[in-house]
Amino acid sequence: MNVGGWHAAAARIFVCVAVAIACCLAGCAVVTTNVATIGKPFHEFSFNLLKDSPYTDVLDYRYGGNGSCEVCANPRRVFQGELFHQTGVGTWMSKGEYLYVKWRDNRTGDVYEDRVDLRSRLPKKMDQKTVYFVPKGAVLYVYVIWPIDGHQYPPGELEHSYIGRKYVRIYPDSLGANH
Repeated sequence: MNVGGWHAAAARIFVCVAVAIACCLAGCAVVTTNVATIGKPFHEFSFNLLKDSPYTDVLDYRYGGNGSCEVCANPRRVFQGELFHQTGVGTWMSKGEYLYVKWRDNRTGDVYEDRVDLRSRLPKKMDQKTVYFVPKGAVLYVYVIWPIDGHQYPPGELEHSYIGRKYVRIYPDSLGANH
């Protein structure tokens, strides 16, 4: 019996099961991609309130375009009133035309929502980039994060997430990231 082979196989199974369990427990996002990924850029959509806005709960979110939702909060969980604090999805998907977020500031109890038109704000090429949002108080901030490129960028507004990465705030008060 090849013990090393058995241990390696067991380790691969353990990792697969752990990833599956993590995905089930997270269960935050529903990714609606179809088989036709040709022409769709591989990019990410994420948020992490645990790091960037700990006094906030996201109640619902949607990132999409062309009449579809590429990444959405699980509708069943939204209906049940569950809260979302982080998610991260990377896949081949259409560049979003809009971002909708509904959130609650737990310090005041106030609920806010915003729908951002992303058509003129996102870069022309979204390959390997990340759409990232942070709700703080009554304001929703939206960023585009570039992939790691070997340079060390100062943290600026995103002092907890994506440290050292290039990013541009595209909402509010920005002309967009069309570079």
